[in-house]
Parts: sequence; structure tokens; C-alpha cells
Amino acid sequence: MNTSDLEQLFKEIDTNHSGRVNLREFKLYMKNHEGVFSEKAAEKYFDQADLNDDHLITLEELKSAFGSKDKLSDNRS
Repeated sequence: MNTSDLEQLFKEIDTNHSGRVNLREFKLYMKNHEGVFSEKAAEKYFDQADLNDDHLITLEELKSAFGSKDKLSDNRS
């Protein structure tokens, strides 16, 4: 995913527009948009993106975790 895609994705996930995504927002997005994911898988991806372990994901963390080409897609298998 490129930077623009990640920024758009973050806006969609961050439903309360706080600039941070919590696990509830992340799971809700995964359930509604990526229906093939289980809660366990959603938690795995959340933990992967939560680089500083504060139980929140910032846009910068999302970019760092999934910014390289096809990194998120590679993790789906």
C-alpha cells in the first residue's frame, strides 16, 4: 500500500477522528470491510501495527507497519 492508500485507510478506521485507532475501531473495520478476518486475526494485525505497545495505532505506526509494498497483503495468507 502506498502512503495515500494508508492515509485513506486510517481515516476510515479512525471513526472517532482522534488521530489514534483503538482495538475496538480496528476490529469493527476488519469485520465490516475485511469479513474474512477473525477477531484473533484482527488482534494479530493490530498488535503488528501498534509499534510502541500503547494499545493505540497512529497513522505513523500504520505507515511503518504496513507501508512497504504488499506487506499487508502478504500477511493475509
